[in-house]
Amino acid sequence: MRSFGLAFRPFAIAVAVIALTEGVCGFVLRPGIVERTKFNLLNRFHSTAVFGKLGEFADSSPDVVQLGDSSGFHGVNPDTVTRYLGGLKYLNLSCCAALGYRGYYGIADFMLRRNPGIKAVVLYVSLRNLPRADLIEGQHQLGEFIENALTTPFAYLSPPTVALRQRIVDVMDRKGQAKIDAIFTDELRQSAREHNGWWPEHDRRFAGDKRAEYWRQTCGASGVAVQNDDETFYGNDKQSYMLSEFQRFASLTARHGAKFVLMFHPYSCRGLEGSLLDARRQDIRALVKQNPNMVVFPERMLELWPTEKFVSSDHLRVGYDEENFRRVGKLLAGVFGIAARPDAIDDAAPTEALRRDVLPVVSDWTREGAVVLRDDSAGAIG
Repeated sequence: MRSFGLAFRPFAIAVAVIALTEGVCGFVLRPGIVERTKFNLLNRFHSTAVFGKLGEFADSSPDVVQLGDSSGFHGVNPDTVTRYLGGLKYLNLSCCAALGYRGYYGIADFMLRRNPGIKAVVLYVSLRNLPRADLIEGQHQLGEFIENALTTPFAYLSPPTVALRQRIVDVMDRKGQAKIDAIFTDELRQSAREHNGWWPEHDRRFAGDKRAEYWRQTCGASGVAVQNDDETFYGNDKQSYMLSEFQRFASLTARHGAKFVLMFHPYSCRGLEGSLLDARRQDIRALVKQNPNMVVFPERMLELWPTEKFVSSDHLRVGYDEENFRRVGKLLAGVFGIAARPDAIDDAAPTEALRRDVLPVVSDWTREGAVVLRDDSAGAIG
């Protein structure tokens, strides 16, 4: 019996050391659930946009949570939207198409579980990123990871030393980043913290022939893009991914007594032709009929804005993005039955009456994210 105790002693000591180490890490680091489950599946920049924002706002008790691709990450500022919502707190957790729809769903599920006061989930996406085969799981199976890591009981069993490892990896990643990338990542983190998840666009500016060629590639020679329905928008069961994915969101939010708001970003071409839009509109009609908690804006999906308001296909130029902030705020105010505030900024912004070849003059415009290049061919601002 004594020999058995001696044989068992090394194992007991090892367990005690592990328990002590985990206890010390837990006491000193006090890591949240996101930090204990996050793995570096993306580069530091995108990791900050996804897991950094989740860690910051996991228990922030928002009333409305937005998810989706980068069109909403850069295109919806909660500071402005909140002014239209009568005191409701709006949180922007949008990031990038790299998350995939399963990733968007996992974040929605995670936030609804931890914040029972959420009244609505807004899925804000570009028409260029409608559900299709390559946008379901996300890069590196990120969608599956988010669902499994954050929304299952095993998430709470992850040891505190995982957070310590993550901090070490983050430090090493930062040292390996180019200086400009490190600055961008720090700016992203600061802006997201100060503006409830929003960060202004920082896209590369094109001018002259390069700009003209970019928009020819994006919208076609006529300025009217063409997108057709095909097999990539359908699963093995022959059902469209839009029907299956958006039904998941509608059912999830209904279980938590919340609304599901599907909002499409303005489209940057003169028009959109082809069979895709009609097929997806049929899906939308079926979904709204089946789910009384679901709202769609715009109802016909397509809202055309001039290319001059965009710096890239789905990112609104700094200054013009303010028009979209107000658009989103007013649409959501209607969802909650909130009357328009008398002191709210009027939609009749000067941007609509401006010449199409100049930037807007907006009173709240800031220099954040702005880079101006001369158009050598016409002397215009690009």
